[in-house]
Amino acid sequence: MVNLDTVSAVAFIAEGSVVRYLLRQYIQEQQMVMKEDSFQRIYTYCATNWRPC
Repeated sequence: MVNLDTVSAVAFIAEGSVVRYLLRQYIQEQQMVMKEDSFQRIYTYCATNWRPC
């Protein structure tokens, strides 16, 4: 089980990020969890910054 914070969650959703692919290789099939406050921060970040391609 891997606990994600806000910064690592942003790295996971950043398209084209080298860190994203490194993290995915490290995590592989492990379960990911996130505290509620980190979830709220990443949700707010995505809601305000995400733009469709």
